[in-house]
Amino acid sequence: MRKHHKRWIALAGAAAVSAAGLTAGGGAASADERPLPWPMVRQSVSTYSLDGFEIGYLPPGLENHGIHAKSTVGLNGDRRSEIAWVQGLDAIYGRVSVLRGDDLADLDEVRATRYDHLEDSALQRAEVNGTDAYASPKTGDVFWVPEPGVAVAAYLQPDRWDEDELFDFAEGVRPRPNPWESPRPDQPAQEDSPEQDGAAENGTAEQDDAAEQEPAALPGEPQEPAKPAEPTPPAEPAGPAGPDRPGKDEQPGQDAPEAQADGRQDAPRPDAEQRPDRPEPAAASASDGGEQAAQDPQEPAQADTPADAPTGTAADGGSPAAEPQDVPSVSVLDVRTCLTEELLPQGSPVRPADAAVDDGAVLRLWQAADAQTRTEKSEECATRFQIETWQISQVISEVEERLAEAGVEVSAAPEPAADQTGAPAEESGRDTGLVASLVDTLGLALPGTSARE
Repeated sequence: MRKHHKRWIALAGAAAVSAAGLTAGGGAASADERPLPWPMVRQSVSTYSLDGFEIGYLPPGLENHGIHAKSTVGLNGDRRSEIAWVQGLDAIYGRVSVLRGDDLADLDEVRATRYDHLEDSALQRAEVNGTDAYASPKTGDVFWVPEPGVAVAAYLQPDRWDEDELFDFAEGVRPRPNPWESPRPDQPAQEDSPEQDGAAENGTAEQDDAAEQEPAALPGEPQEPAKPAEPTPPAEPAGPAGPDRPGKDEQPGQDAPEAQADGRQDAPRPDAEQRPDRPEPAAASASDGGEQAAQDPQEPAQADTPADAPTGTAADGGSPAAEPQDVPSVSVLDVRTCLTEELLPQGSPVRPADAAVDDGAVLRLWQAADAQTRTEKSEECATRFQIETWQISQVISEVEERLAEAGVEVSAAPEPAADQTGAPAEESGRDTGLVASLVDTLGLALPGTSARE
């Protein structure tokens, strides 16, 4: 039996992910419940979400292990996002990976470029969710290409789960529709359509009523003196709110002959004249609350209120729907790239996009700047993306935490560039070309480590 488990959602973006994420400021109160566009790990129920895909099934016992989620971006723009169930530092019991790149055109290319370490004898043709796939039950691997440029891979430790569980696990990975792009344009259309339908129904009902009244007058030709009863559609003036909305003088002018015909209609007219006065003291109270301001400047106040109404949230039902569209969609990589653009010296050989994916480079640039420069650059990036400055600081805090967990100490103290040109790169065994370039630019000693694996 499949059970409902407490699960984690990994909204993997374009940078390495830790347990904290950023929230975009502003928007309506309901925006707090929406999934954020930031790469983050988040607790949820029933499903996992990873870079556009949902994981709907876990083999028994897999949820008891820890979760590690990350996303890496290569220099060519290819992206790898994955969520793994681990124990300790090295033991991986299950994993789902989503790969995106131009070289992932079909299944054979994925097999040749990403799974060339598997022997042909260990691979077998299979099918996952109606798509051709390769499976290696011996190693616990299944991978397929749901669409050109996107590959999905699933792994289960073969010593603990059999082949059937492996395929159930893989078939539980399905494309996840974006819930924030489609509903937004549809919502106003759905709201407008019933209103227009209702207005059309009301219009047809009025036409039917008029049609019923007209034939009633036709057979009774001698009843022509009864025709003044036709202006009895005072149903229109019965809603004096109609002339109040536009505030036009034409409607009361048109009602004047009706008032002469029937004296009963004279009473609502003074009401209609007094009703436009009611919102005016509201405008006056909003400004100063004085009674004199409610006497004369009431008319310009009415002219201002409709101009402000569409920008407010309480005037029309359609305006609050426009607010969530203004919520910025910014990734951690965007923030890191902005910081590197602002902090890199002019004429630097390092591209901001390359430095942004390197934790050591980002942190060294940040530490090399003084407090005033950090504040200025944080405010510039926050203004660019319409977020808060504390969210910029949180990105740096995540970088510091990751380097601290890896045992890397980053010092802002300047050292001779010659002391770190050779040995650190050889000791770390990682690509430090970007870091070395950055050292030559700043004249500082950067750690021989990179966030890219």
